[in-house]
Amino acid sequence: MADGHPHDILARQGTPPLFPGSWLRWDDDWYEVGRFGWQGTHRTIWIRLAGDATWESHKVSAIALNKTDDDVSPTKPSDVADDWLSGAERVVKSTIANPYRGWPAMGWAHAAPAWLEAVWPRVGPAAEAEIADIRASYYGSNYGPAETRFPYDLDGEVYVHRRGGKPPTAATLLPPTAAGWSQWLRLAANDEHKYALRDETSKWWWGRPLRPGMQRTRKNPSRRRPGRLMAPDPYGEGMQLPPQTPIGSYLVLGVDHAQRLVWLDQAKRMNEAQALQKKVPPDVPLVAIIKVENNGMGPNRNRKFVGGEAVHVRAAELVQDAGIVIAADGENAIAAVFTARTLDGAYAANERRIPAGVPRTVIGTVRHRYRSAS
Repeated sequence: MADGHPHDILARQGTPPLFPGSWLRWDDDWYEVGRFGWQGTHRTIWIRLAGDATWESHKVSAIALNKTDDDVSPTKPSDVADDWLSGAERVVKSTIANPYRGWPAMGWAHAAPAWLEAVWPRVGPAAEAEIADIRASYYGSNYGPAETRFPYDLDGEVYVHRRGGKPPTAATLLPPTAAGWSQWLRLAANDEHKYALRDETSKWWWGRPLRPGMQRTRKNPSRRRPGRLMAPDPYGEGMQLPPQTPIGSYLVLGVDHAQRLVWLDQAKRMNEAQALQKKVPPDVPLVAIIKVENNGMGPNRNRKFVGGEAVHVRAAELVQDAGIVIAADGENAIAAVFTARTLDGAYAANERRIPAGVPRTVIGTVRHRYRSAS
């Protein structure tokens, strides 16, 4: 099974699929596969040579296509030696604190998640020590793109270490793992730093953008738009409806390759919704604009659903004029999404498929569909 996000699966006809943690033979050498990304219009793949600890990006079309079954393995081939620990220790010491190379040159932000989970407990303390020893003179206000973005937890608040010198004594470096990312989202959602800095830090350290909408501050908690961000998990768990969804307003939904709801935003008018859909990250393959046609509020306002599960949407059914029903609990957490061919079908689904005890439903129609579900 693939590690990480289903977006990272590269399906190919006639050969096993590539995914983070699988192995690929290229020029007679074996490489572990990391995450996938984009370089302009080109799909990219991050790979690591067996025995090495540096991850490099290549175009998928250059190295990963037209392979035979013998060139791809779901696990490390038994005859391949892979002593990555010594390489990891070496690259941490030589690179992470080097102002002319640094963390981005290591490629660990795009490594296979399972590999990163294994390596970080072994080298994380050494990495944190190296970061603390970066000379302040290495980095200045004009150093530009090579400025660091090391994320720390400072007594429950975000601290971003941007230049040289020692970080605060009480600060703890967040690991570049899934656990570190979840902790970062919890901290960043309540932080006073500008969104741009938090987004830069997310991309720099974890290789993932911070979802727009995390704008809340302690001085003005209402600044964060409740429906705009799924939190705290980046893969679709914890999605929420806005507290108010007036009839005639619009919802912008994003659905990933695994048919999970991963984006939700709200607009008063169609032109606002069309502008918002352009802000959905390019790695979200399907975006739909929904016009709210009706709202339903049941008597069980205090009912809560069990959290931690992704909300799935049948992407192929999100077509022009299709109907949709969104069910949520008393705290606006989305529990299920049902689709129908028409608005009348959505009303029927609301009566037939939504239990009577569900506190809240929103019924709408698909007005526009963007991108592709493939």
